[in-house]
Amino acid sequence: MSEVNEIKDVSIQFTLKLESGDSATGNVRGDQFDYTPGLKQIMPALEKALQGAVKGEKRKFILSPGDDPNLKLDVTRLARILGHPGETLFLEVEIL
Repeated sequence: MSEVNEIKDVSIQFTLKLESGDSATGNVRGDQFDYTPGLKQIMPALEKALQGAVKGEKRKFILSPGDDPNLKLDVTRLARILGHPGETLFLEVEIL
């Protein structure tokens, strides 16, 4: 089975949750999100975390502003957009 970094186009479903456990956003209602690895269409930290994943695999990530200086701006901006600045975000992703 091909890994994410070997696939030209990748489809994912995701759920983004807040520290409180509330769902912030996602596309698990049947929609899929498509991206092409290497084209910077998703946050670099997420793309790196998905490398090596295979179709059908589910992964969970913690996106914390303090983890990585490169991630701090992305997570801080996303948390602010969601109305929860400074919160750690929890992401569940399934490769379709």
